[in-house]
Amino acid sequence: MDDLDFLTQVAGGDATATLMVLLPDSTVTQIRNVSPFRILEKCALLYHAFEFGAHSVRQASIEATSRRAVVSLLRFLYTGNYLAAEQQCSLLTHAEAFKVGEDYDVPELQVSAYVNFTRETEFSCSLSTPPPDLCDTVRFLYKYFADQQWRQQQSLLDTLLNYCLATFKYQGLGEREDFRQVVFDTPAFHRDLCRTSMNRDFQDEGSEAESSGDEDGFTLVHRPKVSVDTTESVGSPASTASSSPESVSAVTATVKCESQHDSPTKASAEEDWAFV
Repeated sequence: MDDLDFLTQVAGGDATATLMVLLPDSTVTQIRNVSPFRILEKCALLYHAFEFGAHSVRQASIEATSRRAVVSLLRFLYTGNYLAAEQQCSLLTHAEAFKVGEDYDVPELQVSAYVNFTRETEFSCSLSTPPPDLCDTVRFLYKYFADQQWRQQQSLLDTLLNYCLATFKYQGLGEREDFRQVVFDTPAFHRDLCRTSMNRDFQDEGSEAESSGDEDGFTLVHRPKVSVDTTESVGSPASTASSSPESVSAVTATVKCESQHDSPTKASAEEDWAFV
């Protein structure tokens, strides 16, 4: 259950409003005893969503990714912290808080969620297993934050991708069925892992010989090849849609090289990286 004690502990004289939240599965949940004036200063957008309904009771109808996200928003507006005192931290909680902060123009909440998300990934690097909600977080971020315009801003995706690569081997991500499934289901995630690995100069990779004996898992493999054309092409894992997650493989990109005069030339090597 959500901890809504803060609604009464920091209540205003108008704490009689009801917030109705439409969730992605088309269900509606209600949060009662909301004080519109408590949220006016930090979130005018939400404040103006409240209107007088039946019996002169104010109510607002909004959409959100989850009830938890809305509770995080309200708790932040009331107390300045979106996490409850005894609440267990999770990547998905921070990602949802960032999203709702963006939706309702609360930059302070976005900054707080971004910092906590980064801190959580850094802490997770010291563990032998990944966060239990890692795959759900991947799906969430690629559902709402994968467009190019958003990625030009602060990117939770970049933080997540670098975490996955840094811990790929010692947390055994490639051997986990749930991680393999999310890679198979999310081609953009697969491509971004490969691109990010290349940007990191393949520093997280083992040798191909070491990985080839692993029949159950997969890893990123870097295979230099002879000269190829300059045009950049990215093969999509979606082309193997009829395959199972166990056969997720082959995202090949041709490195694009240009001379100092910006004229096309030949690349000295093709960078072929794949999950095997």
